[in-house]
Amino acid sequence: MFILIWFEIKRRPGTIADLMSVGTKNEIPAVNMYTNEISSTEDVVRTSDEIMNFCTERALSRETGYMAALSVEEMAGNIIRYGFVNKRKHSINVYMIVDNGALTMRIRDDCMMFDPVQYMEQFTQTDKTKNIGIKLVADTAKEMKYQRLIGFNYLTISF
Repeated sequence: MFILIWFEIKRRPGTIADLMSVGTKNEIPAVNMYTNEISSTEDVVRTSDEIMNFCTERALSRETGYMAALSVEEMAGNIIRYGFVNKRKHSINVYMIVDNGALTMRIRDDCMMFDPVQYMEQFTQTDKTKNIGIKLVADTAKEMKYQRLIGFNYLTISF
């Protein structure tokens, strides 16, 4: 694998980013990327505002910007409320890219395993008041995927 990566990036891999770069021929310009770390409720609000501005500056629809900002508020808020329960220091990483007018967001946290996609499957459409934030995100996203890898939760939301 090391040799394959070396061959593909045309130099000796020296960072984690290098080791994860296999198959990334269609790179996204840095101006179309957003990343931020969240560790408090105040960070959630600030990040939500930044995401709205990020989307506006890239000429995405107001609805897309609003739904992306709301998704971070709902999902990161839930992670802080229910995942930051032990005495360990936790953090949430938000990463977004805009590619060909489509917005994809990844939310990563180091809390206990929680799959919101599977969690949504337990509720019927008649139960409208329970977990309204997760429902709203799931209903407005084009796609929502969850993965648990090496102690991290990864939620990917496409708009």
